[in-house]
Amino acid sequence: MLKMKVYIFCTLSALACYSSGCANQKDQEAGQFFVKANLQIQQQNYEEAIRLFNEAVEKKADFADVYYNRGIAYLKMEKNELALADFKTAIEQDSEFWEAYFSKAGVEISIGALDEAATDLDKIKTIYKDSTNFYLKRGIIQNAQNKLSAAVADFDRSVALDPRNTDALINRGTMSYNQKKYTAAETDFAAALTIDPSQPVALNNMGLILGQRKKYKEAIALTDRALSSQPNQPYFLNNKGWYLLQVGKEAEAKKMIERALEIDQTNGYAFRNLGVYYLKNNNRALAIENLEEALRIDPSTQLVHYYLGDALYKTNPKRACQLWNTGKLIGEKESEEALLTRCR
Repeated sequence: MLKMKVYIFCTLSALACYSSGCANQKDQEAGQFFVKANLQIQQQNYEEAIRLFNEAVEKKADFADVYYNRGIAYLKMEKNELALADFKTAIEQDSEFWEAYFSKAGVEISIGALDEAATDLDKIKTIYKDSTNFYLKRGIIQNAQNKLSAAVADFDRSVALDPRNTDALINRGTMSYNQKKYTAAETDFAAALTIDPSQPVALNNMGLILGQRKKYKEAIALTDRALSSQPNQPYFLNNKGWYLLQVGKEAEAKKMIERALEIDQTNGYAFRNLGVYYLKNNNRALAIENLEEALRIDPSTQLVHYYLGDALYKTNPKRACQLWNTGKLIGEKESEEALLTRCR
């Protein structure tokens, strides 16, 4: 149901001097384009900013700050590969361009290049030892690499440096949720919502807490608030679909889950939820098909062993009991109960 959210933090570079005493004519012209481009970024005119940065590069090809700031403009336009290329060029031109390492690591995290991101962060760990967002980024990497204790320590450090860092709170809360530490998770999500009541990930995640308590109507209300700002976020759509299934609004639930799958075919929970929909509607063939896909995508998907076992029990009780035994081993109470009552 949850994914660790990746955040990229960048700041613009600014140069000090382009007077006649410190640069030749082409350098001065490049500096003028650079300044104009930065103004366009501040006004969110990213395409125009990139055009001006290109002009600056034509005047001065070895202009590290231009590549770095152009990379930020590309990031704003969600062109991660172009941004990454510019950050790399900035570093090639200035091996101590620490901001470029920091921003480059953020892009690498977002595209799954975790080893490269970890290497970049290691290079700047002394420079950024007091940065809340440094520990946030490193914590995301540690969590993705299943270094859970190290990840928690980094998120703790991030929050300690800035208790109002909602991203650190959300990520730490997400870790707690995934470890079924629901009270700790709720505390972090609530803190994030106190700081920013409209934060969509915090709203969605607090909805998950309410869903665990079977407060489905309240969970739907929070998820609707999250969807109001991110209407095509597949995890939000799928979670709402799950809550709707629980309150008997099955047709509406199916639409939500299918919308989520149209956007993201890699979400095991969405296939699980669609499987549960078909199970509730006595279509065991489609239930099994979707639940098998959920299991294939992610064997750790909560309750997939229980529901797939339920769907298979009439035709293949041996495999159903095997699935419930696996579910029991990973802490599914529903699977344990089914194993005790239906597999003797």
